[in-house]
Amino acid sequence: MEARQKEIQEYRMFREKVEQWREEDLQERNRLKVQQLEECERLQAKLDEKRAEINAPREAFRQKYLEAERLRLEELAAAEAALKADAEKLAPSPKGKKSGKKSPKASGKSGKKK
Repeated sequence: MEARQKEIQEYRMFREKVEQWREEDLQERNRLKVQQLEECERLQAKLDEKRAEINAPREAFRQKYLEAERLRLEELAAAEAALKADAEKLAPSPKGKKSGKKSPKASGKSGKKK
């Protein structure tokens, strides 16, 4: 009977050690998860910072190009408006011409019935 009690006691001690090991392992895994998340956040912040460093000069160049393109289009529109104004000045005015009203005969209706 003592051998059986000793065997049960040894099994309980072994089981307690295994439970303690599992608890420590769980705590270690949770600690590593937290550490990994913190590392990911740090890397993401670093990536965002580098991305901003790259995009700042790129965006400045883009804005400079867009401004130059806007000015070019404004100059082109102004030149076209000036040409149109010159063309209107040079074109003869239609003062001596009729207003474009049609006579009753030209409307296609005739007074005769067949």
